[in-house]
Parts: sequence; C-alpha cells; structure tokens
Amino acid sequence: MRAIVFLNIVRCTVFVVSALAFASHASQCILFNVYQNQTNIPDWFKGGHWQYLLWYIALGLSLTSSTAVCIHAGCCRRGQHVRGDRILSTINIIVLSSTILLITFLGGQEPWTNDLVTFSQPAKGFIPYCNLLDQERDALYPLLYHRCILVNTTWVCGSLNCVMWIFLLLSVWVARPAKRPSSIAQLPTEPKWGRYIPEPTIPRVSYPATPHYPSAYSNATTATHLSEPVPPPIQTNMDSNYHHGNQYYSSGHSDTSDGYYYNAYQQQPMTATTTSSNKYYYEDDGYRDSSAVDNYCYYPHYR
Repeated sequence: MRAIVFLNIVRCTVFVVSALAFASHASQCILFNVYQNQTNIPDWFKGGHWQYLLWYIALGLSLTSSTAVCIHAGCCRRGQHVRGDRILSTINIIVLSSTILLITFLGGQEPWTNDLVTFSQPAKGFIPYCNLLDQERDALYPLLYHRCILVNTTWVCGSLNCVMWIFLLLSVWVARPAKRPSSIAQLPTEPKWGRYIPEPTIPRVSYPATPHYPSAYSNATTATHLSEPVPPPIQTNMDSNYHHGNQYYSSGHSDTSDGYYYNAYQQQPMTATTTSSNKYYYEDDGYRDSSAVDNYCYYPHYR
C-alpha cells in the first residue's frame, strides 16, 4: 500500500512539472508574436526556427503521457499496474533528453532578437544574463525581459521533467507494489444467481406389512404354517340355528353330541303324553310350566 501511494505522488509530480514547462513555452510563444508585430520580424515557424517546434513536441508528449498515467492510477484505480509507467517513462526520457541536448548545444539566439540585439557572448539553452536587460538601454525592455525569463523557465522545467521521468522509471522497477487481493486468481465460486436449488425430497413412508398369523386348524409348531392367512370367521344365521335346534331336540338327541357343549341349565323335554295344558314348548329349553313363566316374567323372544 505504501509503495502505491509513493508511486502516485511521483506520478502527480511529473504531471505538475510537465504542465508548468508546457505553459512556460506557450507563454513565450505568445510574447514572441507580440514582439514580432512591434519589430516586423518574420514568424518563427516560417523562419525555420526548429527550437520552438522541438519544445512543443517534447513537452506536449510529456504532458499527455503524465495525464494518462495519473488517470490510469487514480480514476481507474489501477495504481498497482506499472507496465504503462515503464513504457511511457522510457519514451519521454529519450525525447526530452534529446531535445534538451539539441537546444543547449546546437541552438542559437534566433529567434530571440532577430539580430536586433547582439550579445558579446551568446548563450545557448539557459540565458544567465536576463538582468542585464534594462529599460534605459532597450526600447522593448518588458517584452525582452519577460521572454528571457520564460525561456529559462522552459529550459529548467524541461530538464526537471526529464529527471522526474527517470525517477519514476526507477521507482517502478524498485517499488514493485503488491497486487490487490481482488486481482489475485481465486478459486471459482458458485454464483449467487441462477443456480439450481433442488426441492427437498420427502422420504417415502413405509407401512408395516400385514402380519400373517398361523391358522387355528394347523399345527403351530410347523414353520410352514406361520405364513398361512387366518380364515375369515363364519357368520351363522340365527334363523337357521333356530329351526335346526327345534329339529334337533324334537328328535330326542342328547344335549352333548360330537364334542359340542350345550346349555347345562336346560331341562330334558317332556313327552307329549305328560304335557298338561299349562305347559308350553319354548325354543331354548323345551316344555315349561306357564306358571314359572309368569313368576319369572321370562319371555324367550327378549333374549
């Protein structure tokens, strides 16, 4: 994080110095146009003064590059990416250093005064004797003095701009800021939208199987009879039992026969010869005295 902040400070410094150098050279060109109109000298572009054009190219490229670097680091928030800084720093260092060397060692006084003012010792690049210009000796003192100051400012800012590009290039190679965690490759995660969420499965309820009990008529000790179903109960018809009982006891059978138990409380039926007029035959226990029926209020049909 500290490395990124340091690089951003250097980038902003390069931008400020580039803007100041370009503004100084543009102001000098504006004053030269005023000086041209007053002295009727030819224009610097038509006169073939390459020094001014070379400054425009070098300082304009530096200002554009520094603006792009600051936007990339500040507005786009990609200060940790330094590839652009390396490329632009290298290009601007070559262009600015070449311009400064050419203007310093190959440039002349033109279009400084167009031979209207001569100097015993011409200066190239930086002019150290701007204070020699005074209002008493020079009719165009304000313009000449201001132009001299702007020429020196352009040269100093251009040289400082080249030094700052060199410093930015060294800082980029030395600092090596760490990448942000967001830019580090991460494992793919499941998206928060559009994913398939299966419905919860409801477990199937298993009911117990119907138990099979052994038949009452089979041998319970035999394992093969355990799975036999229980036979349904036999529904007897009460009316058929009623007629069957009448026929059974009217024929003189015993109360126990073939292992079946009959009511122990019933009495043996009496013969027809001994039956009196007060004895009646009932469906449960044959003939009975009518007086017993009256005493006990016994009615066979309310059984």
